[in-house]
Amino acid sequence: MKDDFPYVIASEGGHTTYAPEQKSHLKFLLRQDDFRKRSFEQALSGPGLENIYTHLHPTYKKIDAEEIIRRSNENDNDPIALEAVDLFCEMLAIFCGNMALVFNCDKAVYLWGSVIKDIKSNQLTNAFKDHFSERKHKDKL
Repeated sequence: MKDDFPYVIASEGGHTTYAPEQKSHLKFLLRQDDFRKRSFEQALSGPGLENIYTHLHPTYKKIDAEEIIRRSNENDNDPIALEAVDLFCEMLAIFCGNMALVFNCDKAVYLWGSVIKDIKSNQLTNAFKDHFSERKHKDKL
């Protein structure tokens, strides 16, 4: 907040290096043949969600992020789509928790993007309860 109004800070935070916190996250990062810097953006974007889906089931036909989310939302007999969106939401919650600490956001964090606008709110809520909220405020460190 700045002068009692929400304040937007533009950044390129998505290019920060991603550090996995769970085995499923590490497996996703290690699936690449080359060893180079991995950023959050490589997972937290439309192409990133497609990469997660392909990683979870490499023999499935490649589909776009919109279709993955649609299948996840409709329980379209595609458990991989549901798992991919869950993993995406976990990584997003971790990123947002880290950025909230970096920018000292103690009141609210607002999210928007073409990928997350169609994800079921309960998937985002569950991931944020488990991963965003485990970030401790600086006074509690």
